[in-house]
Amino acid sequence: MLNLEKSANEIWETVDCHISHWLGERQTLISSYCDLSGVRAYTKSSAPSYRKLQAFCEQLVDYVSKGHFAIYQELQLEAQAFHLDQSQIQKIYPKIEITTEVALEFNDKYDVEPEQLVQVIATLTQDLSKLGVAIALRLELEDQLIDLLHKRNSKEVA
Repeated sequence: MLNLEKSANEIWETVDCHISHWLGERQTLISSYCDLSGVRAYTKSSAPSYRKLQAFCEQLVDYVSKGHFAIYQELQLEAQAFHLDQSQIQKIYPKIEITTEVALEFNDKYDVEPEQLVQVIATLTQDLSKLGVAIALRLELEDQLIDLLHKRNSKEVA
């Protein structure tokens, strides 16, 4: 976690490193989503492997959690260090929160024991579609946050 005792430049560099790593995790999540959603309609006989679905759920929750409990907080600290107006981000966070709810609902439904998966697999295609829309929106909103709170400071650090 960052603290304000560091210089604004040090905070920016730390946040930049964390964001870069997080964006790598984002790419992995997107790849996993695309791999999982590749089949049009799932049935009991064409369902993705249990392990693949569980791994995706784990990636999804890890990515969402890291955003909320690390990256967004670090971006706010950076904004404070650079004395940026944070009013715009207060409009973005509630929208991100909605996408978080969709992700957690998906996880709650599909991060189950193998015998329970059979009961919900018929709706996987629809749920992946809903999740895909939420992920796309989330990534757009996160990019806005990064632009507002991080990229604009890169000129001052250089």
